[in-house]
Amino acid sequence: RDRCGHRPTLTDFLVRAMALALRECPPANRIWQQGTIAELQSVDVGLVVKVRDGLMVPVIHGADRLGLVELVRRRAELVAAVQAGRLPAEAFQGGATSLSNLGRHRVDQFAAIISPPQSSMLAVGRVALRPAEHEGRLCLRQTLHLTLALISKFFILMHRNIFLDRITRLLENPFLLLCEAV
Repeated sequence: RDRCGHRPTLTDFLVRAMALALRECPPANRIWQQGTIAELQSVDVGLVVKVRDGLMVPVIHGADRLGLVELVRRRAELVAAVQAGRLPAEAFQGGATSLSNLGRHRVDQFAAIISPPQSSMLAVGRVALRPAEHEGRLCLRQTLHLTLALISKFFILMHRNIFLDRITRLLENPFLLLCEAV
């Protein structure tokens, strides 16, 4: 548990990795606004949350500026507030991308639907033991599948690759996600 009494979840590490990757790849931090592509100044990450009547996507504003402890607290408060129906409309605005994590539902891989005006959505499946190469040998490793849905006019191939590569590298080196300033 962190200093706020909340236990960090895989979702917290994923949101932190996405926020840092967006900061490092500004072309991935774009939306469609008033008929044009707009690069956002703030790094905000949406989070798909299950509510009684469906799904909602509240946004963690300034996610790249939050250390892991503060991010855990904000995510926990945000999820509780959206499930209780206590969030104002502005809590659902902002962000170029969102996270949809179905791993706890034993889903391995899926394609998520982008929440307009955002330009992308990262879908994450469950962590499971799978065959993988490690140090030149085949072994069983804990892995997960990441699927990035995107609107093609916002991303060129290079930006998509940079964004996903940075997320992957951060997740493979989680100590980087613990640093306050990365």
